[in-house]
Amino acid sequence: GYNNPLFTGPGPVSDDPLPALGLSDYTIEIWFKTTAATTMYLWDFNGPSDLCLTINAGQLSFTSTTLALPVGNSLIQTTGAALNDGTWHFVQIIRDTLVVTMNVDGALIGTSDDPRDYPAQVVGIGGLATGATTLQFIGALDDFRLSLGVQPSTVPTGPFTLT
Repeated sequence: GYNNPLFTGPGPVSDDPLPALGLSDYTIEIWFKTTAATTMYLWDFNGPSDLCLTINAGQLSFTSTTLALPVGNSLIQTTGAALNDGTWHFVQIIRDTLVVTMNVDGALIGTSDDPRDYPAQVVGIGGLATGATTLQFIGALDDFRLSLGVQPSTVPTGPFTLT
């Protein structure tokens, strides 16, 4: 898990690549709060296959392409009410049997096929995994967790437990 009360970006970048996700099931979870209306990254896995979560004009976009922006390139994105409202939101991305879902605050936003084989990649929290100072997150991020396997699709009521 990763816990940081306030971000003005860029955030930390892993020193070494994370192990390959391959074709495995995975769950990625993060809490965020922002009032910024700019385009920014909550997290980014950088390598041959980008895997990232961005916010643009208050809308979240989960992307699995080598070109993460613009939002129109996303696998799943929110519509409707903007999430740059200064309150905490919980986002959960789950890949189960090569189908990915995005839940925000416990509500299913959408699903999409995700048959990509993800190699080992570095991760950036609150910005690009390259460490660039552009597109950095402005706000607060808390309790980032990446798990192999499928976690329950519920909003946690306490800190993540490390297993």
